[in-house]
Amino acid sequence: MRRLAAAFILLSTATAHAQDNGRVGLTMGYPAAIGVIWQVSEHVAVRPELSWSHSSSETTSSGITFSSGTNVVTTTTTSTSDGGTVGVGASGLFYVRKSDGLSMYVSPRLMYTRNVSRMTSSTVFPPVLPQPTEFTTSGYLGSGSFGAQYALGRRFGLFGEIGASYSRLRNSNNLSILGSNNVLRTVSTRSGAGVLFYF
Repeated sequence: MRRLAAAFILLSTATAHAQDNGRVGLTMGYPAAIGVIWQVSEHVAVRPELSWSHSSSETTSSGITFSSGTNVVTTTTTSTSDGGTVGVGASGLFYVRKSDGLSMYVSPRLMYTRNVSRMTSSTVFPPVLPQPTEFTTSGYLGSGSFGAQYALGRRFGLFGEIGASYSRLRNSNNLSILGSNNVLRTVSTRSGAGVLFYF
């Protein structure tokens, strides 16, 4: 009977590990991003992610201009801006230790991001034609992080990460006839946290 019970426990454990491999879930966290996590094996997972944001604003200002002696001209200028950012990337999770629901891992990450914003300024009186300006920022971000993942149950969990990142972004605009652009390189720390939900 004891041998039978021991064999049943070992079989149940092996089945649980087999079910963990290949599991797919969703991740939501900060910085704001929604991703998919695929548990390839007991020690490796892949996490594709997508981030998106949009913003818009409108500003109206008035001013007084003196011209030709005592003549006074009141100007009203309206400026509108509209922009959005899209990021697509993926992380690899390589687990180095697992114990009592707590899993520790190292994670390389690569992401492409693009931001496009358009600003238009026009003067109502005296009338001046709108002057549209477009700014574009795009480039790659790479990072390496150390993270921890804690299972609250079979389907739910929490994770947190901290590490360093490097980005190379190109900025361009159409302010001049030929346009202009510059490249910005940045090294910084990176941190993130979120929740996991497995199907």
